[in-house]
Amino acid sequence: MKLPRISRELTSAGIPFFYWHMFSLRNARFLTLLAGFVVLTACKSTYQEKELTSEPPPILKSNSRIYVAIPFDASFKNEVIQGSGKQTAQAFQAAFMRYTRSVYTSKFPESVNEALEIARNGQMEYVLYPTIIQWEDRATEFTGRRDRLKIKAELIDLSTSKIVFSREIEAIGKWMTDGGETPKDLLEQPAQQFANSVFRRIEKPSALW
Repeated sequence: MKLPRISRELTSAGIPFFYWHMFSLRNARFLTLLAGFVVLTACKSTYQEKELTSEPPPILKSNSRIYVAIPFDASFKNEVIQGSGKQTAQAFQAAFMRYTRSVYTSKFPESVNEALEIARNGQMEYVLYPTIIQWEDRATEFTGRRDRLKIKAELIDLSTSKIVFSREIEAIGKWMTDGGETPKDLLEQPAQQFANSVFRRIEKPSALW
């Protein structure tokens, strides 16, 4: 006659364990999802774009003649990053060359006025002038601090000397890296997005904030 009571006692004791087990399973699933999200985020660079002009960008054609200026090199920790200006110009030049072969650049850094003069002498139609605002090359694999890049890109119509399209681009490098990566590796995607905008080709960025 005592067996039912023993059974009830065991059942009552098992209830807290059952709920604790379910709670642990839910926590485990949540932590697994969270870990997956963190790993996925850490393996990707992130980008943010901000339009600085209110009017829609012009529509460039396959025969548009574009001059890509080389901006002055960036500085980081009181040191000039040699070649950063040329690397920036090369990224935009490669992006525009997906649409037109009439893309030209110089060999040396130049101011906006110098670029406009050279472009006019070369009978160009547009000048793309990028300005490096931030160029941080970090030892991410050792410090955990990511590379950072910030650039302002301005497209100038030579017929009016006015900026017809301008965009500010920010990029943060991957957190999980085996080393060797620099802000240069963050240039390709935003440069291509800029070119896509003025040639009216829409491509969804792979990672945005």
